[in-house]
Amino acid sequence: YFHDNLSNYGDWVYSDRWGRVWRPDVDADFRPYTQGRWVYTDDYGWYWQSDEPYGDITYHYGRWVNDPYDGWLWIPGYVWSPAWVVWRSNGNYTGWMPMPPTEAFLEGDETNYDVSDDYDYGYRRWYPDYSGTNYASLWIFVGNRHLSDRNYRHYAIGRPRVGSFIRQTRNVTNYTVVNNYVVNRSISVKAITRSGGRVERVAASAVSKRPDLVIRADRGREIQAQMRREAAHSTGRPDRAPKPTLQQNQT
Repeated sequence: YFHDNLSNYGDWVYSDRWGRVWRPDVDADFRPYTQGRWVYTDDYGWYWQSDEPYGDITYHYGRWVNDPYDGWLWIPGYVWSPAWVVWRSNGNYTGWMPMPPTEAFLEGDETNYDVSDDYDYGYRRWYPDYSGTNYASLWIFVGNRHLSDRNYRHYAIGRPRVGSFIRQTRNVTNYTVVNNYVVNRSISVKAITRSGGRVERVAASAVSKRPDLVIRADRGREIQAQMRREAAHSTGRPDRAPKPTLQQNQT
């Protein structure tokens, strides 16, 4: 389903660093987790409600990475989450960026959410020459009162100032598993309401276009283990990713 659905909106390509990945057919200024909004669900915490037709896959499974040469790439993953982003906040402003692959993710442990790299979350490990300007461009920061606004982009901090907001905030990323589902508890609802924001609590089934894609964490781990048995996995190192199989080349 992932392959067939995403083929309508981009291309499956081979990356010598990441292996088989999906590259969306988008404009040059594309960034994941921008076309949509944050909603708070009783079921799974903060949930990214995407306006894009591929959002129920690429914003709830896998990881995104901004490759300096190939642009934004989506690396398949099989554990569902209400979103896969990292968060920073100082109590007044909150920012997010797509969660890049971690060592644990590449090794197959998708429910290990260790993002202890408090500044760059691994980008300088994968890309030693990755600039601070490039890194800042991955983030969106808004005042807490506007985090859950549908038109939050009207209040987003201008890109020239994002670097200073990264330095003035701390990592608050917090995902956990509750009743066998991943829950996003990164941002306190009270922090938003104290700032004057309005947080409407909704059921996830009311905002998801494909509620059937919401699967238990243990089932996701089973699928991930199966996929790793069927094909070698990448390590994130240049020129080290496994080549596509003959079957993959034919699809």
